[in-house]
Amino acid sequence: MKKERRDEGAFSKLLPVAGLMVIGYTIAAVKLGLGFAIPGFVMLIGGGVGFLFTPLGRALTRSVEAEAGLEPPLLPGELLAELDELRARVAELEERQDFSERMLASESHPLPIRSGRGSTP
Repeated sequence: MKKERRDEGAFSKLLPVAGLMVIGYTIAAVKLGLGFAIPGFVMLIGGGVGFLFTPLGRALTRSVEAEAGLEPPLLPGELLAELDELRARVAELEERQDFSERMLASESHPLPIRSGRGSTP
């Protein structure tokens, strides 16, 4: 039987490097003591998180997401059409509200209020 080899993507390529870095850090921390271990660990984590926000880090995470099939789904045409319709309706409502505000602001004298009991003024 032929043994299948799975390709895990970019993380499988970086795993040996990360493992060597952890081993090297552990050896240095044991030899240099806590004066190096704690600040070194904080700087290592901070540098790793900071790296993710660089263009190279973003490209790496995008490539890992693409290999894992985590690309954002495309919106179907019906959903886009409904979104366009909702945008048009909101724009129309904004225009109506602006018109109403202008009309209320331009009224120099208030209109008389009629009672709803059928009486005439």
